[in-house]
Amino acid sequence: MRRLLISMGFVLAALLVAACGGDDDNATKTAAPTSTQGSGASVTTNGGSSATATTAADETIAPTENSGGGETNNGLAACSLLTDARVAEVMGRDVMAGVETPDGSDCTWDGETDVGLSVVLDVKTGSHQDMQDYFDLPIGSVAPVDGIGDASHWTEGLKVLEVLKGNYEFTLQIIDILGSGDSDGLAEAKALATDVTAKLP
Repeated sequence: MRRLLISMGFVLAALLVAACGGDDDNATKTAAPTSTQGSGASVTTNGGSSATATTAADETIAPTENSGGGETNNGLAACSLLTDARVAEVMGRDVMAGVETPDGSDCTWDGETDVGLSVVLDVKTGSHQDMQDYFDLPIGSVAPVDGIGDASHWTEGLKVLEVLKGNYEFTLQIIDILGSGDSDGLAEAKALATDVTAKLP
């Protein structure tokens, strides 16, 4: 979770670049959903076609290696745990394709038109005791959250949901600088975290 504070710095820097440089025509974009039905939600993509956003409850997969990182972070690829369409569906806003760090431990989805929006997933794996120790050292005041993983808590000021599951510890941070909508980010973080825990072994 500590690296998320650093990630926020990069996000703010990216926002300044986006504000000055305009949109990247070559960036892959995923549209927010236009309708949902059952566990498979219909998502209208940027090209106008319709795709189905499959939730983690529909399919359980083990984490895979990130495309460029090889056997880094124990072969874990954060972007493999959530689809771009699912993030757009939960957030209710268009997002760019997830961008993964070289070691595969972090994945960030930025808003397509909402330049102040970012969803950051940070995943760690190791011994259960190491992950428990890491989980027990949060930054700031936290409130327990029931029903996700072995244990989870929410840091309201940072909008970070931290989850412990077996030999994995991960955080989901909702960064919404412009404060669009009335949500504090917890409901969205819980929905995405539930999907992540379902995909972890």
